[in-house]
Amino acid sequence: MIKPASFYSNESEKIKLNWFCYELSIGIYDNMIKDIGYRLKRHKINEEVLAEFLICTSTKPVRG
Repeated sequence: MIKPASFYSNESEKIKLNWFCYELSIGIYDNMIKDIGYRLKRHKINEEVLAEFLICTSTKPVRG
């Protein structure tokens, strides 16, 4: 559901930070689907919406 290309737009953006964000998103996605997937479906949150949310949150810069 979550693809590496969601974290870079060209070859120069293939850096460790972007790969880390990809791996983090995959890990959270897998755990959420396994642990609370039934609750998400009950609230009409499907796998695609969850994947988009995780991609967005893992790539958004942190503001302090």
